[in-house]
Amino acid sequence: MDVWPIHLQDQLPIIPVPLRSPDADVPLDLGAAMTAIYDEAAYDLTIDYREMPPPPKPSEADLQWVDDLLSEMRE
Repeated sequence: MDVWPIHLQDQLPIIPVPLRSPDADVPLDLGAAMTAIYDEAAYDLTIDYREMPPPPKPSEADLQWVDDLLSEMRE
């Protein structure tokens, strides 16, 4: 199994999805997949962006990044 560690502020990677031989791996854009799921499920209507993120507690830099990113949604 492969692991792709990322930081909160990093873009999600494009990862290879293995298929049966002789087919080559297929790339999966995790960022595009998450955006599509978020939009389709209308999470912007169900998530209270005024609440703190769930554990583990993010660093101060990550909290500021989240605050900046979500400031429009919290108004």
